[in-house]
Amino acid sequence: MIHSTRTNFFGFLTSGWKSLLFLLGVTLLAEMIYNRFTDNQVLPLGIDHVGFFVTAISIFLVFRLNEAYGRWWEARKLWGQLVNTSRDFGRQVASWVEHPLVRRQLIQRQIAYVNALRIALRHGPRWDDAPERWREIVPYLDRTELEAMRWVGNIPAQIVRLHSCQLWHHFTESVPDRLLLCQLDRTLSALYDIQGGCERIKNTSFPDRVAKFTFAFVWLFAIALPFIVLDASLDSRDVKEVVLVTFMSYVLVTMERLGRELKNPFENQPNDTPMTALCRTIEIDLRQFLGEEAPPPLKPRKGVLM
Repeated sequence: MIHSTRTNFFGFLTSGWKSLLFLLGVTLLAEMIYNRFTDNQVLPLGIDHVGFFVTAISIFLVFRLNEAYGRWWEARKLWGQLVNTSRDFGRQVASWVEHPLVRRQLIQRQIAYVNALRIALRHGPRWDDAPERWREIVPYLDRTELEAMRWVGNIPAQIVRLHSCQLWHHFTESVPDRLLLCQLDRTLSALYDIQGGCERIKNTSFPDRVAKFTFAFVWLFAIALPFIVLDASLDSRDVKEVVLVTFMSYVLVTMERLGRELKNPFENQPNDTPMTALCRTIEIDLRQFLGEEAPPPLKPRKGVLM
C-alpha cells in the first residue's frame, strides 16, 4: 500500500513513463504527418464527436474504477477485522487458558495463521505452490503440525482446525467450562468468515469483457486523439499543443491502469493491502500478550508499505 500522503508530480509521470513516451511519440507522429505530408487532419472530427467518445469511455472507466476500488476497500476492511479478531483471540487465550504451554502454542499458532493466510492469498493455498514462502511459518508450528501442512489443500483453514482441536481437549479435560469454549469457538468462526471473504475476492475474476473492452477502447482513443485534436495549420514548433494533447491521452491511460492495479488487492503490488505489515502488527500484539519481546513494526520502503 502506498504510505506517503503526498505523491509529487514527477512521481506521477514516472510511474507510467513507458506509456507517456509512447503517447508522446504518437503525438509527434501526428504533428509530423500534418506538417510534412498533408494539410488536412487525418480524422477530421468535430468537438461534438470527441465529446461523445469521451463520454462513452468515461462510463467504462467509472464502472471499472468503482468496482476495482470496492474490491480493494473490502480487502482492507477484512484485514482490519483480522487484526481485531486476532487480538481478541490472543486476549481470550491469555486470560482463560491457564496452562502456559497450551497458551503459548495457541498464540504462536495464531501468528502462523495470519502469515499463512497472507502467503496463501499471494502465492497459493498449498505448500507446493511456494515452498520457500511457506517456510516463514516454520518457527510458529511444531514438527508434527508442519508435516501435516505439507499435504493439505488449504493451510490456513487447517491451522484453525488445529486451534479447535487443542481448545476442545483443553476445555473438556483440564477446564470443564463449555461457556469459555463456545466463546472461543465463535472467535474461530470469525476467522473463517474473514478468510472466506478474502478468498472470494481472490478467486472471483473481474468481468473479463469489461476489462478488455475498457483497455482496448481507452488505448484506441488515446492513440487517435492526436489525429483528432491537433490542428493541421500548426507548425512543428508549437510545443504547448503537443504537450497538452499528450497529457490528455496519458490521463485516460493512467485511469485505466489504476483500475487494473486496484482490482486484485492481494498481488504484492504497491497499491495492494499491506498484509506483511499487518501480520507484523498482529505478531507484536500477540507476543506482548505472552510477555515476550516483540519485533519492531515494519516501515515503508520508498513510500510503500507491503
